[in-house]
Amino acid sequence: MAGFDVTFHPGWWHKRGFTFEERFFLDADYRLDRDRDMRRVLFEEYGHAGMGEKDPCLRPVMDSDLLAGEYLQAQLVGCEISFYPDKLPYTHALELDDDALLCLEPPDLKEGVWPAYDRQFKYLLERFGRVDSCIDLHGIQNLALAIRGYQLFEDYKGAPETAHTALSVAYETIAAVARAIRLYTRNIGSGVSGAVRLHDPGIYLTSNCSCEMISLSDYRNYILPWEKKLGDEFRPFGIHHCGGSLQRLAAAYAQTDPDFIEVGAFSDIYESLACFPKSTKVNLRFSPVSLLTESPDSIRE
Repeated sequence: MAGFDVTFHPGWWHKRGFTFEERFFLDADYRLDRDRDMRRVLFEEYGHAGMGEKDPCLRPVMDSDLLAGEYLQAQLVGCEISFYPDKLPYTHALELDDDALLCLEPPDLKEGVWPAYDRQFKYLLERFGRVDSCIDLHGIQNLALAIRGYQLFEDYKGAPETAHTALSVAYETIAAVARAIRLYTRNIGSGVSGAVRLHDPGIYLTSNCSCEMISLSDYRNYILPWEKKLGDEFRPFGIHHCGGSLQRLAAAYAQTDPDFIEVGAFSDIYESLACFPKSTKVNLRFSPVSLLTESPDSIRE
C-alpha cells in the first residue's frame, strides 16, 4: 500500500482540547508539548490505521505539520493576522491601491515578527541539536493576493506592470523566508503538505492553491517566471496543487522541472501525470467530502 498522510481541521483538534492562538506559534515549549499530545491523540483514535504514536517524544518542530495554513509571510509584509482557538490563522488582505503598492518593499527580516521565529530556531537547535521547519512556505500568487486583493486579477488583464510589482514583492518575501529557514535546517517542506515526509522532507513545496482561479495563459505570463526562479534556487522543488484542474496547468508546471507534484482532488490524474517524468514523486489528494460520503470500497478503488 502507498504511504498516506491525513491533515485534520483545527476544529477537530479543538474538540479534543487543543487551541491555536498565537501562543501556539510563538511559544516553542508550549507548542512542542501540544505537538506531543496531538500525536498521542492521533494514536488513540486512529492508531489502528497507522497514525500517531503510542508514546511520543518531544520533537523540535517549527510551526506544525499536523495543521495546514499560511500566514507568516503575509504578516511580514504588513497584513493583519487573526488567530483563533479552533481555526487556522486568518489573513486580512492589505488590498493596496496603485500608489501604496509602488511604495511597498520586501520586509527586512531583522524587524517585525521574524526575529521571534529566528529565536525559536536558535533555541530548538541548541536544545535538540536539530530543528525541522513546518512553516508554510506560501505561494507566489497566494501572497500577491494578500497584498493586492482581487484587483490582482484585473491587473493581469489591464495593468501587467502593476501585477508584477505585487508578484515581485511576494517572491522576494517568500524567498527571503526560505533562505532564513535554510540557515537552520534542510527539512523545509512539511508545512505545505505533510506528504513530503513520505519522500523527502527537504523538498521545497510552493503552494498554488489560488492558481485554480486563473487561466493557463495568465499562469504562464505572471506566475511561472517567479516559480522558475524558486525552482532554480531551491532544490528539490515541488508544486502543491489542491484544485480539480491540475491537467490544465500541468504542462506549464513541468517547465519548473518539479521533483514532486501534488495532484488535487478531482483533477484528471492520468492526464496530469503524463506531463511529468516517471521520476517525479507524486501525492494524490483525496476530497474530505468524499471521505464522508463514499464507501470504504469506493475510496480504496
